[in-house]
Amino acid sequence: MFVLRGQAFDAFSQGITYLTRQQQKDGSFISLSSPRKNNFSKALSFHSTFSTSLILDCLSNMPQESAVKEMQQKASAFLLQQKSMYWSFNYWARNSQQAKKMPYPDDLDDTSCALAALFHYDNSIIDGSVLAYVVRLLTATEIKEGGPYRTWLVDDNADNVWKDTDVAVNSNIAYFLSLQEIELPQLTNYIEDCIINNKLFSPYYPTDYPILYFISRFYNGKYKDALINLLLAKKNSKHHWDNPLNTALVMSSLINLQGADTLDKSLQYLLQTQIKGAWKPYPFYTGVNPKKDKPYYAGSAALTTALCLEALCKYLPTISVGDKKAREKIDIKKDRLHEQIIKKAEKRFSFLDEKTYRNTLGILDKIINNDNQQQVSLLPYYFAQTLGSKKKKVPEEFMLDLGVANVFGWLAYTIYDDFLDLERKEDTQILSVANIALRSVCGIYEKILPRKIRFSEMFHNIMDSLDSSNAWETTNCKIAINNNTFDLKNFAVPNFLGYERLAEKSLGHALGPVAILFSLGYNKHSPEVRNLLLFFKHYLIARQLNDDAHDWEQDLLKGNCNSVGSLLLKKAHLYDREKVSTEKYIQKLQKIFWHEIIVEVCALINEHTQKAKKALHDCTVIIDHHFLEQMVTPYEKAARIALDERKKALEFLEIYTSTES
Repeated sequence: MFVLRGQAFDAFSQGITYLTRQQQKDGSFISLSSPRKNNFSKALSFHSTFSTSLILDCLSNMPQESAVKEMQQKASAFLLQQKSMYWSFNYWARNSQQAKKMPYPDDLDDTSCALAALFHYDNSIIDGSVLAYVVRLLTATEIKEGGPYRTWLVDDNADNVWKDTDVAVNSNIAYFLSLQEIELPQLTNYIEDCIINNKLFSPYYPTDYPILYFISRFYNGKYKDALINLLLAKKNSKHHWDNPLNTALVMSSLINLQGADTLDKSLQYLLQTQIKGAWKPYPFYTGVNPKKDKPYYAGSAALTTALCLEALCKYLPTISVGDKKAREKIDIKKDRLHEQIIKKAEKRFSFLDEKTYRNTLGILDKIINNDNQQQVSLLPYYFAQTLGSKKKKVPEEFMLDLGVANVFGWLAYTIYDDFLDLERKEDTQILSVANIALRSVCGIYEKILPRKIRFSEMFHNIMDSLDSSNAWETTNCKIAINNNTFDLKNFAVPNFLGYERLAEKSLGHALGPVAILFSLGYNKHSPEVRNLLLFFKHYLIARQLNDDAHDWEQDLLKGNCNSVGSLLLKKAHLYDREKVSTEKYIQKLQKIFWHEIIVEVCALINEHTQKAKKALHDCTVIIDHHFLEQMVTPYEKAARIALDERKKALEFLEIYTSTES
């Protein structure tokens, strides 16, 4: 493994040197177009934005060495020179001979790839004014509202040849939008329809490998496993995919989809096929044939090399900490415990009828798959690791039971929340599953510690607060909606009591760590327990405020007023004590949110993350603060990003409103 890593680093260094030599003075990379599929010896050379965009995007996934940064700066400067006044891009470089002799309209494939690459290089380039132009480009080409979109940016009276709808193009649009944290359900539905109906082909790409690669860059939906299986099925007996280009695309796709097991042999194949720092050109997209008498194939050694280096850099972190066997030995205890927890949880429901059992496993899978850090199952284990020498006194069987209890708790309240939000009103049998799960939680926590320790009292106090908070929310946070109209006449804006209720509804997450402290001899009066609960309280408030800031609009449209929605309604409610159009009212609230409320919410998030950190450091039993601090850090970062997004949104509203009028 050390030998393989050394070879990979050498390959990276040589590949970057090669790309540096291939970059043109204007920052672009030349594209080749060949009449022969696997032979570019007689290829035509073209000046195009497309390969430059793809290479710039690949460079963002590589170590930011000086040579890489210099290439990025030059490539981004080139692309910025190629944009239209509306931020659209053309396949051809604007002043090239090809643009004059074989003109094409601007298109959304080149546009979305260029915008994504520029965003990765410097996200401040894609500000609110740019997004406003992008929205107008999409609106002009949408088949129906929210996608999918036509490829070419042409007038309605253009020939039908310019009005196609393409899965690869729409995947690149979805990728750029995902970088802005925008997901369009209609667009996703279109791409999923192409997946399940085996329509992953495009006249602009000679194979489905680029299309699968494009999808993998943004897709995290229910057909992810199907994509992974499709990619793995294409692997040959030598553990690669036809050629270095396809192999690199598949490796990156599998890693993007989190479907990579071991790709060591595939990596070895890439290393063996590198020649003098480069990989040969192979067909990536359909080339331009000036005579138009037969298909041409486009690519370049620079593009293949960039994609191979991207795959190499994506895969190396999976083997980066010393010898892979040593890393597996470190993680094996954690992985084994996680597997035991999930199996024990699944077994609890095995007595159910097949349909209900299958539905239950589906909800469990969704919870587990959305939990990248495995906090749902392993939070007690992770917490025990923070205790230094005291962790040796926490038996593995004890952490197993606490992990199972946490999984049951998440399952129960996920189902209850769906019912409270009216998302499972047709699926009433699953309520019984929630009841079973909650009874199991109670059973574990009632028996896990001796009665004299009095942990059961703490457990019931936390659960009472949790259910009280949910009951209060159900009673006070529902807005009547009839015929796309909010009925605000009799609605009292809810008071979240200094946001204590946000912590109460999720404080069950702290039960495992608290139980560990009780097992070590602490009690509800111990400063260690109090500070641990304070940490979770402020962490949970920050987390929920962040979630509510993202979800307030969607929640209001479902008739639910979350904590951020309450701040908005307090600002707007004075003028709206009657029935109002949901669409117009949401537009009004959006302006209030971006002008005023987001700043207040970010300040609140920062306040509670700081309080969480202080409580953590005051909890003297905790020796290693890293894991728990890492739970808080994303919300500090999210608050900073949100303030940057505020600037974008205000610019967007200004530009979009002015261009509409």
